[in-house]
Amino acid sequence: MMWRLKEDAHAVFGHDSSKIATSHTTRESSDNRKPGGAMALVVWWLKDKVFETGNNPCGRWVCTKIRGNGGRILTFVCTHQVC
Repeated sequence: MMWRLKEDAHAVFGHDSSKIATSHTTRESSDNRKPGGAMALVVWWLKDKVFETGNNPCGRWVCTKIRGNGGRILTFVCTHQVC
C-alpha cells in the first residue's frame, strides 16, 4: 500500500516533492477488515526540513519532526482512534 501512497503523492504534487510517514498493523485478520492506520504527508519546500519520522507498530499514530529557523523543532502527530 505504501507504493500506492507515494505514487499518488507524485501524481498530485510532482516527483520527489513529498515525504510520507505511515503506520499500520501487521496483525493477522480473519477477514479483509483491518482497522487502524495513520499517515502524514509533507510537501514541497517543507519536506526538506523533515529530519525524523516515527510510528506506532499497531497503526495508531505517526509523527514527523521538522527543524525550523534557529534550530526550533516542530513535531506533528497524526493519530487514529481505535474503535
